[in-house]
Amino acid sequence: MSHDQKPAAGLGKAVKKGVAWTLTGRGVVMLLTLSASVVLARVLEPADFGMFGIAMAFNGLATRFGNVGFGLALVQRKEIHDDHLSSLFVCNLVIFFALAGLLNLTAPLIGASFGSPLTGRVIGATALVFLTTPFSSVARVFLQRRLDFKSPAIANIADHLVAAVTAVILALVGGGVWSLVGGQLLGTLAGTIVVVSKAGWRPRLRYRHSAIRELCTFGAGMFVKNLIIYGGDKIDYLIVGKRLGPGVLGFYEKAFHLMEITVKELSSRMSMVLFSAFSRIQDDQRKIQAAYSKVIMTLSLLCYPVFFGLSLVAPAFITVVFGEKWLPSVLPLQILCAAGIFRLHLEVTSTVINALGKVSAEIWRRVTALMLFALGCWLGSLWGITGVAVAVAMTTAILAVTMVAYLNQLTGLTWYDAIRPQGPAFIASVVMAGAVFIYQRSMEGVWGHNSPAMLFSSTIVGAIVYTIALWIFRPSAVVTLMREFLTDLKPVARGAVR
Repeated sequence: MSHDQKPAAGLGKAVKKGVAWTLTGRGVVMLLTLSASVVLARVLEPADFGMFGIAMAFNGLATRFGNVGFGLALVQRKEIHDDHLSSLFVCNLVIFFALAGLLNLTAPLIGASFGSPLTGRVIGATALVFLTTPFSSVARVFLQRRLDFKSPAIANIADHLVAAVTAVILALVGGGVWSLVGGQLLGTLAGTIVVVSKAGWRPRLRYRHSAIRELCTFGAGMFVKNLIIYGGDKIDYLIVGKRLGPGVLGFYEKAFHLMEITVKELSSRMSMVLFSAFSRIQDDQRKIQAAYSKVIMTLSLLCYPVFFGLSLVAPAFITVVFGEKWLPSVLPLQILCAAGIFRLHLEVTSTVINALGKVSAEIWRRVTALMLFALGCWLGSLWGITGVAVAVAMTTAILAVTMVAYLNQLTGLTWYDAIRPQGPAFIASVVMAGAVFIYQRSMEGVWGHNSPAMLFSSTIVGAIVYTIALWIFRPSAVVTLMREFLTDLKPVARGAVR
């Protein structure tokens, strides 16, 4: 049986519905995550988050070894069959069960290397999520091929809802770090059940080596690239945990998580939509250029005010939301906001390059960046987590520039084409930042520096000024984008409800 993608004629409508559902789902997830994070930050200790962060770093590394890129290869192919799906499931079943066993065997040694036997036990427990991965990963590929992003959105909401409720309940009864572990395990199980039931796909223990061999070229490249990316994403955690200890890592993890969750909600979670869309038009340079410019403009309009604003209100935000014990996270968070802007654009650029099938040429750039990143974090740790944050921001900026340069070579884009869509959002955000800075200084004697009133009023002032600045400048490209959005909003909403 062939599992073909939807015809190109309906691509635009399917992508818009996919974006609508992805953004809706991620919005709900973000609220759940932030709400749970507030409670957990006040109940648990920084060391609990540090131990869990180390466990998740090794858990994620093992996941990258397990996801050998075959799933994305199935999405990128023009046609797939049942043998591809069943063979991928069998491969994942063997690989992830083996990884779960390997992590449990090595967990005590890992914990000892960090001077924390409890960390080792946490690593072993979190590895149990691999028992569900073979089922969810194939089901998600099946849904992505159909451009069905409503079902994964519902599954993600179920995952995070169960995880948040479980973690908070366990934390309130004194569960410590195990509340984070319990939330992760039960949340993952709930998400897997939903996504498999929505896909309508049933596991089959049938393996055809020829089907896997057809996916190897693209899949191997994606495997290497994703492994390198993950190394770059988590080596700072390992360096901070090793050199500065789990307690200090807890402060760094909080700052990095606030930056990273913003990137994920604005771009990373939409990557599956963008990958599917750009894969369809990979042979049409003009369409790629137009689509890339529109995506970059949209994300810039969303991300620039968020990161500029978060940097300005970081002291009040950390104090009000998480408590004064988390104040060491403020300066790293402000620095990482700069890295967040580059990471967001890097996500989009990398997704387009992947959709064009140009994976191998990207790898050496990632390898060079990983070595530079590791060296920078090691040297930066001499100045604590602030130095590490500076290293992260600098190396991320370098990698983002080199990746855009490579995309320009592939698609014929110019630097002007890549920068111009970001202009309106950048200018409006600078105006917003100046207004908020002046407001905070003038009202500090009234509201207090880190008070809830200062946080709330600064956020309102920033949102109003940013909107007014865009309205005053009214760049034609932004006006066109907003008109298109408003035109599409009603039918997309009706389709989402159905």
